[in-house]
Amino acid sequence: MSDNLIEATKAFIVISGFEWGPGVSKAIISLSRSADAVNKNGSSIITGKKERKITDIYLSDEKGNHVSGSSKYVSLELNILFDSEVSPFYYNETTYQNEWISEYIINATFQVTVDGKEKKISLNQNSINNRILPDTAPFTNRGHFSGKYKNPMTNEEELLTLQYGAYEPSQLREDNAKNPLIIWLNGQGEGGTDIDICMLGNQVTSLAKPKIQSYFTTQNGAKGAYVLAIQTSTYWMDGGDGKNNLGDIPSRYTEILMDTIKHYLTINTDVDTNRIYIGGCSNGAFMSMTMLLTYPNYFAASYQTCEPYPFMVIKRDEKGEYISAGFNPVFPTNVVNTEERFMTPEKIQILKDIPMWFEQSEDDPLVIGWRYGFPTYKELLKAGAKNCWFSYFQTVESVTLPGTKFFGHWSWVRLFNDQITKVQDREKILNSTDTKNYGFVATNDGGGTKEASDEKGTYKSIFAWLNSQVKKH
Repeated sequence: MSDNLIEATKAFIVISGFEWGPGVSKAIISLSRSADAVNKNGSSIITGKKERKITDIYLSDEKGNHVSGSSKYVSLELNILFDSEVSPFYYNETTYQNEWISEYIINATFQVTVDGKEKKISLNQNSINNRILPDTAPFTNRGHFSGKYKNPMTNEEELLTLQYGAYEPSQLREDNAKNPLIIWLNGQGEGGTDIDICMLGNQVTSLAKPKIQSYFTTQNGAKGAYVLAIQTSTYWMDGGDGKNNLGDIPSRYTEILMDTIKHYLTINTDVDTNRIYIGGCSNGAFMSMTMLLTYPNYFAASYQTCEPYPFMVIKRDEKGEYISAGFNPVFPTNVVNTEERFMTPEKIQILKDIPMWFEQSEDDPLVIGWRYGFPTYKELLKAGAKNCWFSYFQTVESVTLPGTKFFGHWSWVRLFNDQITKVQDREKILNSTDTKNYGFVATNDGGGTKEASDEKGTYKSIFAWLNSQVKKH
């Protein structure tokens, strides 16, 4: 076969999960025939709308793994880049949710050797539907749960569906012991009907990786935990009208979420029902609080990231719209509180004996401490909550790209980087008369000045603490 008959036929994009969301870390180009070598010089690639630095180029198999001989595939490894112009996601300003971009162009040029001759290869192709997702691939147990439920606003029956994806490490199936389950609930931007968006938008895949998995143990000494990511089709703070409300009305998804969890337990009977941990970020943290209040005896513990369960009832006008002194379309922050508590003393009594760990950042412009977590936490301490912790950071900083500071709402970056290692001074908060900062002092050194501890010991990480929590009967 003549060398001039070799050409590029298709481009695949390898999408990895990063702190800021998904990014294209590699392109795999398929050829019409096998090449004997690829030249590292003279190659270039544009992904999305930006030229990328190629950190390595080599012959590979169809999955991007190095091969020693000839191959019909060429892999181009790319530099890590935090830039919206190279993201395969776009943020829909109508739904306020992430979606896969409709067009993601790969424009690549490189040289290969075929039959001893150099041949220039070029390709320009929309590759958004040729996605390879190695980080979400371990979540092999995927499905959905549907059912009919009464809408809290209309009181009419409606059909609801939640998507889920589960990571189930093989060693747990073989350890002759029940094993813990970590539940993750998505934030506002990760809702929809594609569980990959739920898992990549907040780097939820970190829960399935060795660093975090190594914290979890069973009685027989096996390492690891099951992870169940659950995605709502709209927003967890949707009270029945399809809108992202502010959490001051019941979620339309409360009952179906519990049914989805129970459905999963019929599939995976190896879960230790005394060690189910529920958490999430933003919208998902609100929903975690809702689940604790609705089913207080079900979960062993909860972890809350930038939790927006309102402390006070929020004022509305005669049309039922929030009254705001300035409106953020994603999350109204200048709303007006009434004089009525939404986090009532009765709710505090329900929550005070449930192990909980809160975390957020001082520069979060959406979930502001004094409006949400601060007064709730203080009331929990006043009610006698013992196993209740709060980590409070100044900013959200990147580990992957040192020197990069993220949007302050992205507290989940600290969680998934395993940086939540210290807690706020409980006594200082309990005794504070400050109605703005409530005695909280933000620090990027683990989120506090103290270490969480109980009768079992002192915990060096939120995940070490989570692993030790067992539901009390």
